[in-house]
Amino acid sequence: MFRGTRLRHSWINFINKNQYLYKEYYKDVDFSNGAIVFVVGTFEPVADLRNDNSTKLLFIETIKILDNLDLDLPILIKPHCYTQMDVVHSALDSTNSNNFYISYFHPTLLSLKAKVWICNLYSTTCADAYCMGVKTIEYTDYSDGVLEASLGKSLGHQYIDYFIQNNDSDLRLAIIENTVNSSE
Repeated sequence: MFRGTRLRHSWINFINKNQYLYKEYYKDVDFSNGAIVFVVGTFEPVADLRNDNSTKLLFIETIKILDNLDLDLPILIKPHCYTQMDVVHSALDSTNSNNFYISYFHPTLLSLKAKVWICNLYSTTCADAYCMGVKTIEYTDYSDGVLEASLGKSLGHQYIDYFIQNNDSDLRLAIIENTVNSSE
């Protein structure tokens, strides 16, 4: 049997050797206290979610929460290749913070700096972060049918530390617990 690729020594060594990319691409960004990574998918309707516009609403709400928390951490937005970037840019334009950055780094490389990994719909990138010891948060709005079928858990529950079903207070608390009060 082969061991999972996410934790192979050769892969981790390769990623560690490429940390210089942070300084190259984010020259004036302070990662000394870590970062928040927010992975983003599509803003089109997703059958598993409660409403046709849930993906867009969840994204905008997550951005507002991160902005209002006013954390002294860079927030890296990791879009997928099919993410509608006009929605991302519009949401970022409405923030008060200069701590938001778009990143196309590999999830494992992002995991090296991440204190918290957030998604609005389970992404396999959460497994990368989870395997690297990063706290993962899924802030979503699954339909009743999906919640019943998943027994009230994330579809990727084995890689999600905090599954939050459309409760902005719980999202704020999970972020704060893992950034402000974190001993790392």
